[in-house]
Amino acid sequence: MRKLLHSHAIKNRNFSYAPFIDQGIPYEALMQSALLLLAIVSCALACDIIVHVKSDTDKKFGAQVTASNGKKSEKWTYAKKLQKNTFQQKADECGLKDWEIATFDESGKPAHTVKVTLDGIGRVTYKVGDDLKPVQKDRQGAICKGECAPL
Repeated sequence: MRKLLHSHAIKNRNFSYAPFIDQGIPYEALMQSALLLLAIVSCALACDIIVHVKSDTDKKFGAQVTASNGKKSEKWTYAKKLQKNTFQQKADECGLKDWEIATFDESGKPAHTVKVTLDGIGRVTYKVGDDLKPVQKDRQGAICKGECAPL
């Protein structure tokens, strides 16, 4: 089989896979490996992040999420415990800049801003307590650098 493929490659002047066959690597295995590598690279470059911001206080405050590409969520207003808002960002590039989760006190003045690098496909949840500092409480699938919750 190998000699047949090699002679076919030489006759048709198609030398693209002949060196691999000479080394004993079957063409089918080479193509499967190439497709697997392509799939891994495609997934690695994908970015689909969901950020939940949840109130863990009865204080009134605001919050806003800024993605690494500069896109911002609405400025949400929280009035009671357990209120939750969600921001999703699908982007071609990820991890170029930090994501920002900012909180504002009742009068609208900035209270705290947390910066993290998020990448990949997944979700994270931030809880905001009485100190109005957003703290990442859980994450699933998302790659995170900075102040991050364990997977």
